[in-house]
Amino acid sequence: MQHQSRRPAGTPVGGQFAPTHRPDAVGLELTDDDFFELAGDPQTAPIEGDPSDTPWLDPVEEAVPEPGTAGIAVRPGPTPLLPFGIDATTLDEARELVRVALEQGGSAAELTPAWAVAEQAVTASGRMLAGAIDAEVARRHPDGFPAKPGATHHDHGPEIAAYRDVTLEVLGALRSLGLPAGEQLRTVDSQKPAVAVLGEVAHRFPADWLATSQEKDPPLRARVSPHRAHYVPSRSYWVDEGTQLREVRYTVHDERNVPSGVEATTTSLGYWSWTAMEPRRVRAQRRSAELTVPSPNTRSDEARRTATHELTHRLEHANPQLGHLEAAFLERRSHDEDGQPKALIPIKGMHREWARDGGFVHPYIGKVYPTQTFHEVLSTGTEAVFGGAYGGLVGRGDERPDADHRAFVLGCLAAA
Repeated sequence: MQHQSRRPAGTPVGGQFAPTHRPDAVGLELTDDDFFELAGDPQTAPIEGDPSDTPWLDPVEEAVPEPGTAGIAVRPGPTPLLPFGIDATTLDEARELVRVALEQGGSAAELTPAWAVAEQAVTASGRMLAGAIDAEVARRHPDGFPAKPGATHHDHGPEIAAYRDVTLEVLGALRSLGLPAGEQLRTVDSQKPAVAVLGEVAHRFPADWLATSQEKDPPLRARVSPHRAHYVPSRSYWVDEGTQLREVRYTVHDERNVPSGVEATTTSLGYWSWTAMEPRRVRAQRRSAELTVPSPNTRSDEARRTATHELTHRLEHANPQLGHLEAAFLERRSHDEDGQPKALIPIKGMHREWARDGGFVHPYIGKVYPTQTFHEVLSTGTEAVFGGAYGGLVGRGDERPDADHRAFVLGCLAAA
């Protein structure tokens, strides 16, 4: 498989419709039978100046168009502040607009206008969070992080960890994250290394998203695979249930072919016949969701990034607001001024996978699926925010920043 000149972060082996791999992950895909494989470069202007010199509640300037605010009510009166100076009113408005859009429903083929309004509010919330996170990182690391042009992902470890830790602190101050103490993801016939790495990253997601998935989604069959990672909502597989004895009847033409020690009888046709109890292998077909990751024993950072990506797809499946918000975000980013969608483009290095150009840091982020359940916006975004993939969407190394995409991801994590 040919890949982009720069390998998308977090894709070693990779996901597609039923989220399967990311580009360059030796394997990310999805099918239209009984599952989807799900498995991401636009130019956004770098942010000028040191984050500490910028009021962190101000919107960050960016090259991509700012979402509008039409339909978002402005409440008069004092603004209640949450930890890290977060404006509670802005978050509450976004959450309410998401709730209203969900109540209005709509088909999977066409978004209601309410989702466009909700997406604008969610992204505005995320922009506020991004400012708070940047300010807190700057406060804790006043000397910043040395620029490393051409550096590998691992060379940015301290910066990635700093942004990840502060992001989790900020989100944790706004809503509950992770599974309840002592609870684990529902798994079946899974491999321990895969379950372990999923458990490591589950705390990065809102508790209510996880609870809904635990209730609605089938048990997860988590496996380690050297191939492109994927998440499949429903897949059948065979399980060896051991052996059991069965009665087998044998017939031969000649008594001399009867095994010694066996009591055989003659038949009316002159054959010799006997029965014996023999063991047989018993297999059963089962159905479950399936998720694969690279081996955490050999590629631990990559395994965590991939697990974050694929677990996001599982949460998309059970929480419909996520897919609808992603669809609205993609529509805003990939349509021209007249509201017409931009032409589909093939994703280089991916077999028969297409995307719309949304000015993203990697074309894969704009990948098009036939339904509004799965997209790559949130999965690549969580992989970036928590694992540093795609330059963390803040422009690490030689990657370009995308403040709008980052704001959308943070807004979903906080308000969707």
